[in-house]
Amino acid sequence: MLAEKMEKHGATGWLVKTGWSGDRYGYGSRIKLPYTRKIIDAIHSGSLLNAEYKKTEIFGFEISTEVEGVTSEILDPITTVSSLCWVCMSNHFKIL
Repeated sequence: MLAEKMEKHGATGWLVKTGWSGDRYGYGSRIKLPYTRKIIDAIHSGSLLNAEYKKTEIFGFEISTEVEGVTSEILDPITTVSSLCWVCMSNHFKIL
């Protein structure tokens, strides 16, 4: 229903991860506020509408591969977690 209304009115929606990155609590860190601001600025300017994206394995989210002023590692959560953490998450979602 939401997707239909968004399409009808030409709206876009963005899921912005602004919290913890890099691994589980205690091993990672919060995403730096300047990075979050750059991502929001890119949304407001419309530059993300023309950006390149890649699709995530598990949920099929489309992640921008580049935002001016933001390191690419921050944009894809998989690049910031330890390999052990990623294996645990992958196995968990295969079960679901």
